[in-house]
Amino acid sequence: MAKVYFKVLTKTTDPTKDVFIRIRFKVGKTDQSTTTGETVKLEYWSLEKQEFTKAYFKGKDAQQNRLQKLKSHVFEESLKTNEYPKGWLLSVVDQYRFPKKYEKLNSTAIYDWAERHIASINVSKRTRYKYEAMLKSLKEFDPELDWKGLDMAFMKKYSRQLERQGLAKNTIFDRMKVIKAMASAAEIEKVNPYSDYKTFKLKTEESDSIYLTEEEVSRISKVNLDRHPWLYDTRDLFVIACWVGARFGDFYKISRDNIKGNLIYFKQAKTKGRVIIPLHPIVKEILERYDWNLPTPKANQPFNRDLKLIAKAARLRQKEIKGITKGGTYSEKTLEKWEMVTSHTARRSFATNLYNQDVEVITIMKMTGHKTLNSFLRYIKVSEEEHARKLEKHWEKIYNI
Repeated sequence: MAKVYFKVLTKTTDPTKDVFIRIRFKVGKTDQSTTTGETVKLEYWSLEKQEFTKAYFKGKDAQQNRLQKLKSHVFEESLKTNEYPKGWLLSVVDQYRFPKKYEKLNSTAIYDWAERHIASINVSKRTRYKYEAMLKSLKEFDPELDWKGLDMAFMKKYSRQLERQGLAKNTIFDRMKVIKAMASAAEIEKVNPYSDYKTFKLKTEESDSIYLTEEEVSRISKVNLDRHPWLYDTRDLFVIACWVGARFGDFYKISRDNIKGNLIYFKQAKTKGRVIIPLHPIVKEILERYDWNLPTPKANQPFNRDLKLIAKAARLRQKEIKGITKGGTYSEKTLEKWEMVTSHTARRSFATNLYNQDVEVITIMKMTGHKTLNSFLRYIKVSEEEHARKLEKHWEKIYNI
């Protein structure tokens, strides 16, 4: 059951000083507070009971009435949703106090609200960057865009513009996905009264990302980098990730603090979901070598540059075909495997190798944090030949061939 009440926080002891009355909302793990815009002299407020004292002052009845109406409004709004993201109470109270401001937002440009929304959401740096890039691009395309204009025709027109700019098909999909997420958040907050944006659909393109076999991971772990010793830290972090399945943003969580017994516990930065991974002997050996205090990885770009040098030194020269649709045109190019290795290759290798070893899919999904079977099967990289080999091994087992 939600609780809504008022509270005064102050260090002053002067009874004649005006203090701000805040409103607080609590339900489950949600605990938010914000200002009501109301003040009261400290002598008329009990800090112990967090309520007005019995003493009367001019305007007290009217102020109590205003606060009671605000409290009822917050409680009624809380019954309309089960989700209370960061800034929810602030938005509810602000809309109640300044309704004309929000009437204007409903009919004019979306950008003021969008900037406040991006600043308030609890997301990773990478996701925040996607939101900021989307907003910058949207402003350049239509600086006067309003919520009503964010309809099917606009979405088509804007996606074609991104295509003409030479963006990849999957990049355009991500951009439109962010716009729809923002419009949905605005709709929930009663800022955006239109929902035509929901009907716009785009398809993604299956990426030609690679994975490394356990033999290839082993080659990387053993490659001699003495001529370039600064590469060892990147190499070791990557090898650990191949046995843990962690995203780049979670590398730093593989530490003594997150290991209990023979299990690694951590919350994924991207999904906020908790995963538990067994401590592989190779991971343990590397951790012991670093005295359980792994080096801080470089930023993703220089990390990936170093990783390609390491994979090249490990002679990962198998030819791979990489296809991509850019600017509406599909093209293919042939690369050597080392050229396609990135930090995320580790996570994909972890999942694919376990799948090829017939580990139960549900078990792997618990390790990677995938929520649906479809998303997991799109994620792993198993060729038609590897699927055939899996069936062949199954028949060998069944018929004792």
